Amino acid sequence: MKNKGRLFIVAAPSGAGKTSVVTNVISKLKQTIPIERVITLTTRPKRPGEVNSIDYYFLSEEEFLKKQNENYFIETTKYNGYYYGSPKSIIQDMKNGKSFILITDTAGANNFKKNIVQDAITIWITVPDVHELRKRLEKRHTDSPEVVEKRLQIARHEIERETKEKNFNYHVQNNNIEDAVADLIKIIKQNLELKA
Repeated sequence: MKNKGRLFIVAAPSGAGKTSVVTNVISKLKQTIPIERVITLTTRPKRPGEVNSIDYYFLSEEEFLKKQNENYFIETTKYNGYYYGSPKSIIQDMKNGKSFILITDTAGANNFKKNIVQDAITIWITVPDVHELRKRLEKRHTDSPEVVEKRLQIARHEIERETKEKNFNYHVQNNNIEDAVADLIKIIKQNLELKA
């Protein structure tokens, strides 16, 4: 019988580099392990350099809500005024042996673990401090100063809560991307019972 795939849920404060870390991890692992990133659907506008169907599926709010009504999603969340949702199809794919990495916010991670995939592995990616997040968000040049402030406010709250409550199975510090990628690969291999 084929081994069941696992779901790895990665969350992080805005600007911590979760998408870059996950993209690197998947490009290193996909030759040897059936693992993919869950491509989330979102109503958020596309950032420069993002590609539809690779980074996200970008939808209008009307299209998103239509899919929600059709029961297409396994979960949805609203973050910073935009909808995000994960397709239900990943459940069947996991039964067939494929593993996934889902990038979401802390609320999405907790909801997933509690209500949808109880054996999901949750990973919190963070950086040394909020000043580092500010630098990274400003360096992106994708958000107005007001949006950066709003993202930092949410990030501060998320960091404080995770420091107190320790909701995630693992914590990965993203001081430099190579180390963070190596740490995440080790966690994935450990949980798939593969030699690191």
